[in-house]
Amino acid sequence: MNKYMVYCCAGTGGLFLTSVIANFLGMTVKPNFSSTGHSHDQGYGNWKGANRVVNFIGDYWSNLRRGYPIFNAHYGPIRDFKKSQKNLKVISIKMYPDDYYDVTKLFVCKAWPDILTEQEYANQKGVDWPDYSTNIIAESEIVRTDLINHLLLKITDWDKNYDREVVDYNINFKTVMGLDNASLADTVSDILQKPVTDEIQKLINEYQQLNKRLYFNS
Repeated sequence: MNKYMVYCCAGTGGLFLTSVIANFLGMTVKPNFSSTGHSHDQGYGNWKGANRVVNFIGDYWSNLRRGYPIFNAHYGPIRDFKKSQKNLKVISIKMYPDDYYDVTKLFVCKAWPDILTEQEYANQKGVDWPDYSTNIIAESEIVRTDLINHLLLKITDWDKNYDREVVDYNINFKTVMGLDNASLADTVSDILQKPVTDEIQKLINEYQQLNKRLYFNS
């Protein structure tokens, strides 16, 4: 049986995609979508794993647990890990230059509210920024815009430098988010050679509709 790794830039919906893959493989993972549209909580709290189904490596390979069937990583020794896991297939979420700003916006609005502590806010603070609050990214357009512009280069650099040679399959960022004419359900079904179920389509619809309403005016 193949194992799968979602290899993606932060902000592209990688954790959501892992839950879709899990359900295609017959492993019930029901993510709790946040009010900001993220899928970091798959039933055990943010970035806490999903009952030995999804291993959230992220940026930190100290979190690696080899016994999982699905992995999620942004960086790291993926080439070496793939060599040690002969049945590992790597699925990348592919960005294009016209996606960079949107990916950065989602990274800031969905992940940074959990990252931006009061101390980190003080370190980042611009001259026009208001006083810190736990909901400052949602409340302040100035803070939100400055963070997006500051982190845009990080997203661009990721796309320029990620290891394309380890990738077995690509899924477009727009397809993950429901922003093009491709069906995410059909795309994943073709990769995994598993049928689309009503529950999987419902999960995808819920995530895409929430994010389009929040970030894409649709």
